[in-house]
Amino acid sequence: SDNAIWNTPIKIGKFTIKNRILFPPLSGNCAEKDGSVSSPIMNYYHHLAEGEVGMIVVSGAAVCPEGKGSDRTLCLYNEEHIPGFKKLADMIKKRNCFSIIQLMHVGGQGNPSFMGGTPVCPSGLGSKALGYKTRALTVKEIEQIRDQFIYSSFLARSDGFDGVELHLSHGYLLHEFLSRHANKRNDKYGGTIENR
Repeated sequence: SDNAIWNTPIKIGKFTIKNRILFPPLSGNCAEKDGSVSSPIMNYYHHLAEGEVGMIVVSGAAVCPEGKGSDRTLCLYNEEHIPGFKKLADMIKKRNCFSIIQLMHVGGQGNPSFMGGTPVCPSGLGSKALGYKTRALTVKEIEQIRDQFIYSSFLARSDGFDGVELHLSHGYLLHEFLSRHANKRNDKYGGTIENR
């Protein structure tokens, strides 16, 4: 029915979302090789927006080359990525759909062949399932990655996205920092939950 709760607007901050249907971030791993938006990605989100969902969260875009989860991961870390993401955000919003982009760094679950080096994580404790050697981040590197998330958020806003979601699950980097199991650091980025 038209009066069902899912079909009623909801306010998020200053925005009013047309309904309560949210399409979550699902990675299709079909970006261009350089991480830019491909035609299949445009078509995919076009059909979702046409289907009248209220909010779309575009799947994980890496904040740096080392943060890629596959050879076809979306990337949003330099100005070359802007035109495709701007076109994508505009297309989603054209259907009065709230547009979010998820930002991510694969962390210790990285594959060296996709990211061009040894995967990094809080304490050098990589994924046993994947078996790749990892290394612990230095404080300086942690702060560089923090700045990369900030810069990617700035680019997302420049592209016209309404918001940003941080990928804090699946054992990716931000999840690793939160986890007592993965984060064995004894500096300002480890130990207590406040530090983690």
